[in-house]
Amino acid sequence: MFRKIKRYWFQLTHPEMGEVWQLHRVTDEHSIQERKRPYEITPARLESLIVEYRRKGYEFISMTEVAERMKGKDGKKFVAVTLDDGYANNYEVAYPIFQKYNVPFCVYICRGMITGERKEDNIEHYKMLSIEQLYALDKEPLCTIGGHTNSHVRLTTLSNEQQMQEVLGCKLWLENMLGHIIDDYAYPYGAYNAESLAILAKIGITRAVASWGGGARKNTPDRVLNIPRLLVTEDTIQ
Repeated sequence: MFRKIKRYWFQLTHPEMGEVWQLHRVTDEHSIQERKRPYEITPARLESLIVEYRRKGYEFISMTEVAERMKGKDGKKFVAVTLDDGYANNYEVAYPIFQKYNVPFCVYICRGMITGERKEDNIEHYKMLSIEQLYALDKEPLCTIGGHTNSHVRLTTLSNEQQMQEVLGCKLWLENMLGHIIDDYAYPYGAYNAESLAILAKIGITRAVASWGGGARKNTPDRVLNIPRLLVTEDTIQ
């Protein structure tokens, strides 16, 4: 009973303000593996969602603005769009849609998946962003580039030292290549622990996203390093 009351009070004093969408691949070409299909949506689905949410009165904002709203800044209901891993279709398919509707978006880059050091599996290899495409996205005012570890490993399975190598290695690689500070991060599989949060804070990450948790809530500055997201599939947002 006490937990229910506590949860109710939290929801009452920290109302949901908007949604942070988690996408991966935006494509008309379905994966041959059924278990991978929840991580892809068609461009038609993406475009229809943008139109639908705009019609409902939502505004599309950057992850920087999401963090400010979570700290107490006022604003309309919002959506922030994020894409994990760094697939080529983020540039070739999704990017033109974001340009068309002036939608900010954040792409979280896994270093090993871009360089080819880390393959997703032995069955199917997806086309990843080229370095040239990554440069082009980084120059786009609508786009924010974030880190997503070196090898897309669950941080919770690693020691503190290994976590630091995974997180900082990717951050420094991106910074050296792009020539500016990387402030944003996404946890692979949404997996993190207290050590992960401490490491991100130590190396200067100011915003990080999980892979679950529902909508973003007001007056939750303590959650800007584990911002909740909703997975967008072809059929649902959950």
